[in-house]
Amino acid sequence: VVAPTLLFELETGVAGAAGAAGLEAMLIQLRSVVAAFGGTVVSESSDPALVAAMWRSRKEALWHALAFYPTRRCMITDVCVPLTSLP
Repeated sequence: VVAPTLLFELETGVAGAAGAAGLEAMLIQLRSVVAAFGGTVVSESSDPALVAAMWRSRKEALWHALAFYPTRRCMITDVCVPLTSLP
């Protein structure tokens, strides 16, 4: 079964988050919001190579989907929330 996927990139040192403690606080809040809407956090990483691989997979998924369904068109949606607007 394929489920919708959301990718989040969290940054520390902005909007009051400081280092590892700030990152952990953001992860706790993210897990809580995701769970409240019936989702699951499948993976998380601070390893730059793994993070790059996850984003590369996200970008390549479009081309695989288009190849699998050649008669269909795609609609891409991305959302960006400024860190300073987060609680």
